[in-house]
Amino acid sequence: MTFESGAERPARAVVDAGGRLVGLSLERRLLHGSPETVARVIVEAVTEAEDAAVAARPDPLAGAEAVPRESAAAAQRELASALAEVELEAERRLSELRVLVSDLARGAHTR
Repeated sequence: MTFESGAERPARAVVDAGGRLVGLSLERRLLHGSPETVARVIVEAVTEAEDAAVAARPDPLAGAEAVPRESAAAAQRELASALAEVELEAERRLSELRVLVSDLARGAHTR
């Protein structure tokens, strides 16, 4: 999907859905203007095409509903509980690894 600046402009820009410039055409008469004028007209055309691409993007929050405070608090408690379980399990496994490393180190010294 592409988006274009107005066709009535002396510079016409085409951008893709991500807003990247994929095409630019200039009327010959524009090239007879000053470099500043050419640059300004090109920037205006590109900006217009980018604005069209942005306007066509769906709103990521459209249809989203606010989370009730109670639900957010419950989710926070649930997340904290799950995190505590993960930390406990990680500590248990680290303890097991410490024992294994210690056993390996003792075995290396007794050879």
